[in-house]
Amino acid sequence: MFEIYAYGNVDTLTGVFNAIAAIMGGADYFGLIKAIAITGVLVAAFAGLFTPGKFHGWGWLMGFLLVYYALFLPKSTVVIVDKLGSQPPVAVGNVPLGVAFFGHATSKVGDVMTRFFETAFQSSRPPTRSSPASSRTRRTASCSATA
Repeated sequence: MFEIYAYGNVDTLTGVFNAIAAIMGGADYFGLIKAIAITGVLVAAFAGLFTPGKFHGWGWLMGFLLVYYALFLPKSTVVIVDKLGSQPPVAVGNVPLGVAFFGHATSKVGDVMTRFFETAFQSSRPPTRSSPASSRTRRTASCSATA
């Protein structure tokens, strides 16, 4: 299970991850992956005709299958957490592992950086404001005293 941190707009992220799970879970998507793999092997075989003894198609196919079986075939659950606290966490299932992992990693970096900046830029005492009229009066008084 991977967490995605959101600062509002949980519904949009839920819709995005549901759409990714629906698209990548269908039979049409798997047919597209098979067509891409076959096309890649055929292009590599055609290129191998012009460079005898150097057919790199098997290496390409193994790399393609390794990435597909490691990042897209395994499924995971993504929990979208609203850091503002306005909505409860929402779980989305059947998200590909690669999408869930990289979504979690980038979300975690953004969350940590947000907390760093919030901590660094918060003041320890409340700001005091002087009205523009009083600062103008002080400036005018100091200018007339020097003249």
